[in-house]
Amino acid sequence: MSTCMKNAVLAISIIVFMGGTSVASAQDSTSVPSQDNKDIRAWLSFEGGQSTSGGFVMQMSANYIRSSHHFSARLLGESPGEGFFQGFHEEGRSELGFLYSRAEKWDWGHASVGTGVAVLWGETASGSVTWTTAGLPVQATLYLTIPYRPIDWLGLKVGGHANVNPEDSFAGATVGLVIGKLR
Repeated sequence: MSTCMKNAVLAISIIVFMGGTSVASAQDSTSVPSQDNKDIRAWLSFEGGQSTSGGFVMQMSANYIRSSHHFSARLLGESPGEGFFQGFHEEGRSELGFLYSRAEKWDWGHASVGTGVAVLWGETASGSVTWTTAGLPVQATLYLTIPYRPIDWLGLKVGGHANVNPEDSFAGATVGLVIGKLR
């Protein structure tokens, strides 16, 4: 893992774990529906899947929903080659993206489609960057939680992702786990 990717993972982790989900109210003791903690969800997701170019994709994202506003930061890495786990010693690409979407949520799940901005870079096996560019990330997400209430912090996620950029546009699908405040 390159130094740039390690720094990006560290930055996302700090943002996720330092952020709070409570609202301070100075004068008014009544709560507005959008300020209700039941209206807030936050989670991390860890996924793997396939890209349209045939490479294996690994994605980690930090997500926060308030009302119907879904904010996410994703770190995506793709190795070239055919099929899962092939070609990890060749050149690959990575993305750090920040996305906004409108969420449709219910007690046992969530669905959203969004877009944002991203920085992409290509890397050799030794970790040296061969190109860097900006891109337009797109993401569709569906997660379902386990119906059993004591385990309402774990879910399954299915997603599609894409990035349109001048260097190397791509798309793919992933499946993974979500862990966090899901209800």
